Formats: sequence, C-alpha cells, structure tokens
Amino acid sequence: MEMKVVKVKVSRNETWYPEVRVPVYCETAEQIIAFLQEDDQSWVYDDYANKNTYDADQWTEVLSEEAE
Repeated sequence: MEMKVVKVKVSRNETWYPEVRVPVYCETAEQIIAFLQEDDQSWVYDDYANKNTYDADQWTEVLSEEAE
C-alpha cells in the first residue's frame, strides 16, 4: 500500500467538576475564584486529582493534503 504524509491538527477540550468548600462570605463567582486562587487550592486545577469527574472532547481535522 502506498502512503503519503499529511498534516493534521488534534484538539482537546478538557473539563472537570470538583466540589470545593468555600467560606460563606464568597457569594459571587469572582469571590469564589479569588478564594480558590489565593488559598492555594491548586488541586482544583489538577485534572488527575479530579479524574472521577474528568471529561474530554477530542477532534481531528486535516490541515493539508501534503505535509510541508
């Protein structure tokens, strides 16, 4: 079988849904995000730490028929 080289683009959109405890004074989305960023809640942004709620969409598109 004859083969050729093509260039493709692979993209992924990753999402996870952690449940976090925040102080009761955090009433707005901005306050909650500020708390998460300032209080060293880095686990919220760790996909492996949130693997039970992790979801990813992946897609591929052909950019060119012939690679450069």
